[in-house]
Formats: sequence, structure tokens, C-alpha cells
Amino acid sequence: MLLIIKVVATLATVLALAWLAERVSTRVAGILAGFPLGTGVALFFLGYEQGPAFAADAARGTLLGFIAGQTLALAFAATASEKRLRALTLSVLAFLVVALPLSLLDLTLPWALLASVLFTVVAHRLMRHFADTGITLDKRPGWPEHILRGVISGLIVVAITSAGHWGTATLSGVLAAFPITFFPLLAIIFWQHGPAPAQTLVKHYPAGLGSLITHTVAVALLYPVVGVFVGTALALALATLWSFGWLAWQRAR
Repeated sequence: MLLIIKVVATLATVLALAWLAERVSTRVAGILAGFPLGTGVALFFLGYEQGPAFAADAARGTLLGFIAGQTLALAFAATASEKRLRALTLSVLAFLVVALPLSLLDLTLPWALLASVLFTVVAHRLMRHFADTGITLDKRPGWPEHILRGVISGLIVVAITSAGHWGTATLSGVLAAFPITFFPLLAIIFWQHGPAPAQTLVKHYPAGLGSLITHTVAVALLYPVVGVFVGTALALALATLWSFGWLAWQRAR
């Protein structure tokens, strides 16, 4: 039952983001892809299975893992071409090359937060020159494509939360920072619509990470105090405030 819940929760997230990208805006989908849905699900189940203290400790690693997640986006931006499989493979390898050494660090929460924020600012500046490209649909994706999108993401969540049973909290946290919903969304848009819309997604991904960082810090601080369920609700509320605030500021500009 727990396995089914993980897959279904992630499936719903990916479907919603893909719908936004294909019918509303790749820019909005790129920003909302940073919303703590995939990573939030992973941290929730780490707390549910391993205890609030374990998940709170893992959240410090997640902050560092966001550096690896943005490295994935940068690697994709640098290699995106018609050779789709190569670009996606190199992106995942870039995440692993950066994530595994980061999992050996034992930084305090303030230092991990500082490192994550600084790298987010750098990544945002490096990718801000990409053009915003929308998607023109020739036909709507069928249900088999929808199901495949979510199942892949759900399996990633299962793999990450399973790591909590044999790895350290920091390793589990760093792996939880893998862009669980963003990467399948990126692969789908890239495969079906080409490099330009996919680069629009990665351009706005660092901007959307503000909500993920907010959520992760809240998990680290709240889980040991109020538990997994209340802590998750409060963390999501804070992340939502950040997302709406960021989008409002962007519209005002």
C-alpha cells in the first residue's frame, strides 16, 4: 500500500506539471517544477518510515543535493541537442558526480542553506540568457504517455526512500534532492517537443527552487518539534507562500 501511495502521489504531480507546460506555459511549469512535490514526498516518506529526526537530518543533505540538481540542469543546458538520449544521460551523470561527494559532507543547517542559496543564484544567472519558448501541440498525449510519466517518477521516489534503510541520513537527503518530478517532465518535453522548450524549463528551474529550499529548511526545523504530518503541512504552506510571492514579483516586473 505504501508503495502504491508513493507512485500515485508522484504520478499526479508529473501529470499536472506536464499539463501546465503543454497547455499553459513552459515558464510557469519550470518555476512550479521547483515546488516541493517530488522531494517533499521523498522527505515525508523518509520521516514516516525512519522517524522525524532522520528526515530532519536528511533535509540538511537535501539542501546540498540541490547543488547537484542544478548541476543536472546546467549539464542539460550545455548538451541539449537532437541527440536526446545522450543529453539526458549526461545530465544524470552530472548529478551523480556532484551528489556523491556532497553526501560525505556534514555541514550544519546554516552552512548547507548558504551553499544552496549561493549556487542557486549562480545557476540562475548562468541560464537566464535562454529564450522563453512555448509548445505547439500537434496532438494531445495519450493515456499511455501520461501513465509512463508518473510511473517513472514514482519509481525514483521508491528508490530514494529505500536508500534510507541502508544509507546515511545525509546520503538519503542528497538523493532526495534529485529533481524527481522535474527530470521526467524535462525528458518528456525534450523528447516530444525538442531542445528549445526544454531549455525554457531549465532556465526557470533555479528560480523555482526558492520554494523547495523554504520547504526543506522548514522540514529540518519542524519535523523534530511537531512531527511528520503537521510539519509537512506547515512546510508546504510556507513553500506555497514563497511560490505565489515569487510569481507576483515576476508579474510586477
